Amino acid sequence: MILPESEFIFEKKKFVTKTSECKSDCKVLLAGFPEVTSEGFEHTLCLSPGMLIRSCTGAETIEKCLADPAIRFLVMDVALEGMNGFEVTQQIRKIHDFSDLVIILVGWYSLASVNMALAVGCNEFIVKPLDHNVINGLLNETYKEIEARNL
Repeated sequence: MILPESEFIFEKKKFVTKTSECKSDCKVLLAGFPEVTSEGFEHTLCLSPGMLIRSCTGAETIEKCLADPAIRFLVMDVALEGMNGFEVTQQIRKIHDFSDLVIILVGWYSLASVNMALAVGCNEFIVKPLDHNVINGLLNETYKEIEARNL
């Protein structure tokens, strides 16, 4: 479903939650965002140490996904070096093994960007600047859904 800007921002805010339990089996690949520290992001998302993986370029993001099938979430900046987030998502979605990978794309708001993100296979589009609490809420909600399916 495509949301107008006002509804999208409202939808974004409703996900701001935090759980006290750390996710010991949840690997997150953070693609781009050189300004974000790994330690701060791990703490905010309540990830166990070592469960956050970083990549800088589009090609490196795809390589890391291929190398580590335990990655369950990809939080990716639209503006990656070499290949943008839309192109990376298209490449990843072509690979059958990544159908369950949750891709959250982060970029500046435009209706065209939101539509493109959803069209290429992203699960969510988050408006910049990167808000750790919003990402945390989305990951918590999705993580609970995945756990419920696996019971």
